[in-house]
Amino acid sequence: MTFRSGNSRAAKLTASEVYELRRLYLQENWTQGRLARHFQVGVGQVGRIVRGEAWARYQRPDDPGELEQMRLEAAILDATPVSEAEAKAIEESQRKLMELLK
Repeated sequence: MTFRSGNSRAAKLTASEVYELRRLYLQENWTQGRLARHFQVGVGQVGRIVRGEAWARYQRPDDPGELEQMRLEAAILDATPVSEAEAKAIEESQRKLMELLK
């Protein structure tokens, strides 16, 4: 079965929570059961997230810079406030992306 993106308004987790879930799983070695209880979702959903079947955009990055970029993107998606330095970093990333797309 493949999972498709789409129903984000009905999502129980925000992008920032998915980022944090993956970080706890990968860096802190939390179990899927512990993550499910902490984030109040099913173990099956946690499994799909950590395997990349759900929220695929937030998979494990290849380098630490990508991890930071994912955190900033999650903050943007959730409309959480970021510091001025983070806002500048976001603007710079967006500028570089626009240059690549030209």
